[in-house]
Amino acid sequence: MRIGILGRANRYLLPSEHQVITVRQHWALLIAPLTAALGGGLAAIAVSTLPRDTKPAQFVVWALTGFLILRFVFIVANWSVQAIVITKERFMLVSGLFNPKITTIALSEMKDLTFERSYGGKMLGYGAFTIESGGRIHTVIDYVPYSEQIYLEVLGLTPIADYNESETQDNKDDDEHH
Repeated sequence: MRIGILGRANRYLLPSEHQVITVRQHWALLIAPLTAALGGGLAAIAVSTLPRDTKPAQFVVWALTGFLILRFVFIVANWSVQAIVITKERFMLVSGLFNPKITTIALSEMKDLTFERSYGGKMLGYGAFTIESGGRIHTVIDYVPYSEQIYLEVLGLTPIADYNESETQDNKDDDEHH
C-alpha cells in the first residue's frame, strides 16, 4: 500500500485512471508564513526586554506570536497532504487536512493553460498555472514545482496541443499554396 501524497491521491482516482504526474506544491509556499512566525518571535523577544510596566503589551505580542507559530504549523501540515495530480483524463488538486477537498478539471474541457514564472519562481524553481475550462472562471495553481516540464506534459495530454498543432499545420498549408 502506498503512503503519503501518492496513496492519498489514489483514493480519488477512477479504477481506469493512473497518475501521470503527482507533485506537492513547492516548499517556497512556506516562506511567507515562516518569515511571519520568526518576525513575531523576534518582536516578542524584543518586547520582553522592555520594563515591567509593559506587561499588557508583552502579553499581546506573545499571543500574536503564538498565533503566527500555530498558523505556520497548520500551513505546513496542510501543505504536507496537498497534491497536484494529473492523469490522462483530468487535472486534480487534492487538499484539506481535516476535510479533504478535490478540485477537478477534465483535460478535455480545458480551453487554455497559461504558465507564468515570477522572478522568485525562476530562482527557486516553481511557477504558476492559470487554467480556463469551458469559459468558466480561471483556476490558478501557484507554487508548482518542475513547472516547465509539467506544463509541456499537460499540453501533450490535452486537446489544446491538438488544436495548436492543427492550426500550425493549416498555416503551413496556406504558406505552400501562396
